[in-house]
Amino acid sequence: MSPSTTFEEFMLGEVHLDGEESPRRMRLDLSVCTQELMLLHRTTDARATARVRIAGLTDDPHATGAIEISPLTKRRIRYRVVFTAQGSRYSFDGWKSISLSRPLKSMTVLPFTLLKDGKLAGRGTLRFPVTTELLPFLASFRFPRRDEADRHLAPRWDGKPGHIEVWYTTLTDPMTRTGLWLHHEVVAPSDGSQAYAHGWVALYPQEGPHSTPASVPSRGS
Repeated sequence: MSPSTTFEEFMLGEVHLDGEESPRRMRLDLSVCTQELMLLHRTTDARATARVRIAGLTDDPHATGAIEISPLTKRRIRYRVVFTAQGSRYSFDGWKSISLSRPLKSMTVLPFTLLKDGKLAGRGTLRFPVTTELLPFLASFRFPRRDEADRHLAPRWDGKPGHIEVWYTTLTDPMTRTGLWLHHEVVAPSDGSQAYAHGWVALYPQEGPHSTPASVPSRGS
């Protein structure tokens, strides 16, 4: 079995079709599976199954596509999806242009173009809803694990009060030496009140002060 990585993502936004005055609402749901272990410092190719919904035009649950994940090497994550609408074949082509000075915004905004039967049919922008979906998005990731990794990476919380569990990842751009810190916590208060999860993202340039962490709002578990 190849060391693949899987995750799920969805984005919301609008598309402005050629010849129409008003944009249409759009939603893109993706289930992604890489061909190899996903590492952020290299380019990773992935295949995707998708559901494409455009108001008044289509709801295609059998769309397929490919994603090029290259946040550090090429500074982009490119999405290409093929779907059908009213008997015609459409191609979705968009990419997130990654900026280490604006990591949260650049990794959550996806400009795109639509082609219909090979000709330009529209343009739009989708956005990942960070405040409500970041934690489910991170929880959807599945990486290949060995027995030893399972022992160390398995969640420790057993549902009882009086527990805090911290997980974090650090990344470094090999060219600029800029660092990125992703931090996530699960907190179960000792007084028995509802457990919750929260986290933040912080940027550390090689020179100068680090950025103020961008916090993810608390959410009941």
